Amino acid sequence: MGTQPDFQQQVIALLTKLKIKKEALQKEFETRIADVDREIESVSTTVRLLREPIQARASDSGMRDTSIINRLMGKTAKEALIAIAKANEGTIRIVDAKQLLIGAGVIKKPKYAWGAIYTTLTRNHEFEKVPNERGTFRIVENHAQTKFPVAS
Repeated sequence: MGTQPDFQQQVIALLTKLKIKKEALQKEFETRIADVDREIESVSTTVRLLREPIQARASDSGMRDTSIINRLMGKTAKEALIAIAKANEGTIRIVDAKQLLIGAGVIKKPKYAWGAIYTTLTRNHEFEKVPNERGTFRIVENHAQTKFPVAS
């Protein structure tokens, strides 16, 4: 029966070694995760700084609120145009929208931006062209009622 206490001591020693090993691994991985978090923050800062010159150009085009660019990121062109119009009292100028959409990354190629915006606005039933104002559109009020008339 002398081997039972020796075996117990060996198991307890093994358990202690495993716990120490686990703590060492946890510290190592916490350090690695913290390093990755710092890298993510650095790259995020770089992306933000790279976008600033574009945002500054967009704000020079007449719409001074650069926070709208952040709200446009990740939206479709149609959603972004609606957001721009709502931020500008229901009207939108293609010249202003072009700079904002390029700044937000919604439109990638500036060469085709004007045509893409014009096409999106003219094909969208939520907008109508403002008479006698080139490149200006406004949101149609009650477009849902005009789109689906009720038959009597």
